[in-house]
Parts: sequence; C-alpha cells; structure tokens
Amino acid sequence: MRLKRRKSGYMRLRGSGAKKIVSEVSNMLNQAVGYGDKQTSWGPTLLLKVRGLAHYLIGKNKELDIVSPEFGGQRVDSHEILRYRILNR
Repeated sequence: MRLKRRKSGYMRLRGSGAKKIVSEVSNMLNQAVGYGDKQTSWGPTLLLKVRGLAHYLIGKNKELDIVSPEFGGQRVDSHEILRYRILNR
C-alpha cells in the first residue's frame, strides 16, 4: 500500500491500498461468529446491536442488551514469528 501526500499535507491511500483495506474489513465482517446459540457473521450481529442501541436511545426499549459475541479468530503465526517480522523490516 502506498500513501500519496496531498497539497494540504494530509496523507491519502492510493486506490489499490484503499481497495485492499476495504477487502480485508469485508473479509473480517464475513467471518463466522457464535452469537447466542447460532453461528452468524459479524455484519448481521452488528446490525442487531446497532438497532438495539437505537431503540434504547429513542425509548422503544427500556433495557440495553450488551452481550459481546465471541470472536473465533485464529492466529496464523506465533509471537516469535511476528517479532522476527517486525524486527527485520
């Protein structure tokens, strides 16, 4: 990913970098997560949580259900490999 410096001094991702970030976030949101007694992806889970918060804020619901879903991510590398990659850049 490459950054492009704007005239205003801000840094901006080039098109390919922005596409890569959007792709990675989309992949993360499509991963399965256990919520309640079923498996679903992050997208519908976040939608339900935001809807519940909105209903609480406007007074439709008297209680706010804040239960964190369990994220089932797995590490691909160990801490030693990650440390090696960071130090040898």
